[in-house]
Amino acid sequence: MRPIKLTISAFGPYASKQVIDFEELKGRNIFVISGKTGAGKTTIFDAISYALYGEASGESRETDSLRSHFADDNTETYVELEFELRGERYIVNRVPKQKKKKARGEGYTEKSADATLTLPDGKIITKVKNVTDKIIEILGITREQFKQIVMLAQGEFKKLLLAKSDEREGIFRKIFNTYDFEKIQIELKNKAATLSKNRAKSKDKMQTNLENIKGDHDIVIGEYVDFPLVIEKLKDLLERDNNIYKTLNEEGKEVDNKLQVKNQEKAIIETNNNLLKEKETITKALEELLSKEDEYKNKEKTIIDGKNAKEVKYIEDKLVENNKKLAKREEDYNLSLKNIETLKLQQEESSNLLKIEENKENEREKLSVEINNLIKLEEKILELENLNKNLVELKQNLENSKLQISNNKKETETLKKSKEEKELALKDITSLETKKLEIEKQKDGKDKILDDIRTILNTIKNHKNTCLVHQSKYKEYVAFEAKYKSNKTDYETKDDLYKKEQAGILASQLQENKPCPVCGSTNHPNKASIKNDIEIPSKEELKIAKDNLDMLEKQNQEKITELTELNTKRISYEEQINTYLSEIRGTLNVELTYSADTFAVLKNIGVDINSAKNKLNIELDEINKRINLKEKVEKDLSSIVTVISENEQNLIKLEEDEKEYIKELTQTTTKIDEYKKEIPENITNVKTLNKLIEVKTKELNTSKEKLAKLRLENENLAKKLEGENSISKEINKSIEELKLEIANNKANFNEAIKEQGFDNIQTYEDAKLQISMVESLEKEVENYNSELKLTKAKQEDIINKTKDIVFMDITTIDEEIRSIQNNKKELESKLRELHAIIVGNKTILKNVENLNIEFKEIEEEYKVVGELADLANGKKAPYISFERYILASYFEDIIEAANIRLEKMTGDRFSLIRKTSKSKGAGQKGLELEIYDNYTDSSRDVSSLSGGESFKASLSLALGLSDIVQSNAGGVSLDTMFVDEGFGTLDPQSLDNAIDSLLELQRGGRLVGIISHVEELKERIDAKLEVTSTSKGSKVEFNIL
Repeated sequence: MRPIKLTISAFGPYASKQVIDFEELKGRNIFVISGKTGAGKTTIFDAISYALYGEASGESRETDSLRSHFADDNTETYVELEFELRGERYIVNRVPKQKKKKARGEGYTEKSADATLTLPDGKIITKVKNVTDKIIEILGITREQFKQIVMLAQGEFKKLLLAKSDEREGIFRKIFNTYDFEKIQIELKNKAATLSKNRAKSKDKMQTNLENIKGDHDIVIGEYVDFPLVIEKLKDLLERDNNIYKTLNEEGKEVDNKLQVKNQEKAIIETNNNLLKEKETITKALEELLSKEDEYKNKEKTIIDGKNAKEVKYIEDKLVENNKKLAKREEDYNLSLKNIETLKLQQEESSNLLKIEENKENEREKLSVEINNLIKLEEKILELENLNKNLVELKQNLENSKLQISNNKKETETLKKSKEEKELALKDITSLETKKLEIEKQKDGKDKILDDIRTILNTIKNHKNTCLVHQSKYKEYVAFEAKYKSNKTDYETKDDLYKKEQAGILASQLQENKPCPVCGSTNHPNKASIKNDIEIPSKEELKIAKDNLDMLEKQNQEKITELTELNTKRISYEEQINTYLSEIRGTLNVELTYSADTFAVLKNIGVDINSAKNKLNIELDEINKRINLKEKVEKDLSSIVTVISENEQNLIKLEEDEKEYIKELTQTTTKIDEYKKEIPENITNVKTLNKLIEVKTKELNTSKEKLAKLRLENENLAKKLEGENSISKEINKSIEELKLEIANNKANFNEAIKEQGFDNIQTYEDAKLQISMVESLEKEVENYNSELKLTKAKQEDIINKTKDIVFMDITTIDEEIRSIQNNKKELESKLRELHAIIVGNKTILKNVENLNIEFKEIEEEYKVVGELADLANGKKAPYISFERYILASYFEDIIEAANIRLEKMTGDRFSLIRKTSKSKGAGQKGLELEIYDNYTDSSRDVSSLSGGESFKASLSLALGLSDIVQSNAGGVSLDTMFVDEGFGTLDPQSLDNAIDSLLELQRGGRLVGIISHVEELKERIDAKLEVTSTSKGSKVEFNIL
């Protein structure tokens, strides 16, 4: 990927549209980006990163804060990058989320982020995610990889070099996408943990089961359990308990047989004793029954008398019933005679009334004719009512028309006056609009001056803060420098003493005529001596002093660098302030050069201008309030003109309607007078007419109904009289028949008394009282005779059964049975208890056998999975995790590529090596980095490098990483690299070596852009992209010598 053209608008410090055309380099492949601090050099990198991936190059820059604070509200923030890849050109355009001024009214609306990508074939891809996904597909790398390959961003430069092992692992994981290897480690670890947990659960279940073994046994469950041995012991225990159970079961059967024999003996004795008791009971019962024999013979006689009386009573009941019927018939006959007399009188009266009503027929005919004449008047009355209604409406319409005409004329006059007022108001508003433009122009001028003053004041604050920090840091440095110099002097003294002492030790070992191991001379005239009065440091003390001095040297270099940067920053702020002052000199009366009074002077000027601006705002608000009424006034005026025109048209129509109402009123009045002559005065409306017709009709109907009613009543009375005469004759006939039947009943009754054997009626009456008792007495006698017969039979039977039987006591045999039953209960209890133990232990045996199989299966699987998990997670030799092993391989390649450049930049003194000795924590080795020093033939931690050495190592490592990532990304073609800062820490020789390495990159066709303040670097590279900051935002352009 090679950038062709970058377009930036309202992005970062760039307020207006800026175009960077990389084709202006004309074949040059390396350039320097220069400019003051904060001007926007790094923003160029941010713009390229944002265009491609929708994110800035550094971690500290948020996407939502990319809009320029210098840009005006109407300028849209966007970035467009045209780049070339494998000979084809692409154009990507991105717009971040930003606030946009509303088209109407005050305030802002939020515009969402958007993106487009134009492909070489002209096809356009839209939407942020789609564009990002397509860019990753085209380039073949993610943003994380892009940062390491293409952009060595500010603040990120030394991250890879000085990263801790786990941090470096995180960086490489993102770059080389080794998440799947990490997942394999985690899955194996989780699987092993699950198997281990299941194994423990299975073991715990077996132990729990075994702890529940019942009965008398010698199985011991301790911390360690030999499950197969315990299973065999449990089987032996079950076999023993089963044998005991069989023995007890046999004993139980013998006890059951003994109990059965004794129970049979007891049953025979109880049966014989019960028979003797039963014989005694039956004998007593028979004696009691025989004592009641005479009583039941009397009851049999009572039954016979009752039955005879019942036969006579049947005839007597019939006689009594017929006497009752006769009395009722005689009563009905007398009532019928009375009804006949009453009906005769009613018939006579009804006939007289009928004759009177029939004589009124002429009156009814006359009334019918009158009703017909009234019905014919209804149509005329209705027409008259309609005419009266119309007359009322016409009068009302005429009044309304006159009122509308009057109101129309008044309203039109009022509207014409209002029209004149609105026209005058519009003229005033037009003059105010002109005044508004003048005030807004004045306000904009003051706003611009205030913005400039704020910018200068903020810069002055930054300048003062920087000065304060510089002073504080300088004081700290003075104190530190004294300590540093003291330590340095101390170390140099110790080092000198140590070296001289070493010479004395060598000299004491010299022998005449034997060569010196240092110079080779055989003569030793002036041998060095050992000074016993001075304390000589040991090698270890000297090393500690050296390490301490190295650390202080590093801190000294860092503090000098920090003070230099603060001073540069202070000077930069002062230059900016003077630039701003020169720009506003033409507007405000201020000094051209920054002084201690500048802040107060500008602040007072700002307060005065702000006060004047506020007054203008108040005046402008008042004018706006009045101008805002223009649309309403115009709308009101238009409405008034329209209403006046409508009113004038309506007035013409209203006057025509008035004339028509007067004409219709005259015609209606004439018709009403004609109808009144034809209709009676007492009938004023249809309601009155209908009421009169209703009264006449009701009178006619009443007369007709009365006549019909009298005729029907007369007919009914005649029928009733005829019926009542017939009823009277029938009743009289039935009375005679009943009298004859009663005489026969009396004769039959007397004859029945004699036939049933009663001496007289009183004897019959006494027997009749017993009729209700006959049925119960018959059952009672029958039951007595049956019981007597049965008891006699039982006595005979029991005498036969008890022949030769004597009564026996069963107490002794009961005691024997109880003893046998107690023995049986004890055996049954033992059997139940032993059976429960056997069943429980069988269940435990089955569970433990199944769990043991399960445990063995889990154990076998755990041996494999656990071994793999420990190996993959670095808990076993070679003590490196699976993912780290992969990353370490990549790391070796990166180090090898980095050393090619580092050895050249350091004159073959330094090279990077991967630490391979075991580190703290299992699986944590493999990604540690050390620096090997050829001068001392030893390796040490990379954090011990000086500032310049650290930069060389970082640059070499970054370039090596870039090479390896590209080679491992499927031949990704990224012919561009940007380096942000770091060269200021290099000495001249190191700087030359670093520049040579970068020149080698560009000679290979790679485009290299460098941000740096180092003058020598700027002199060595003739192509410069210069960034200039102004009060209206930064600008950028190529300057090629």
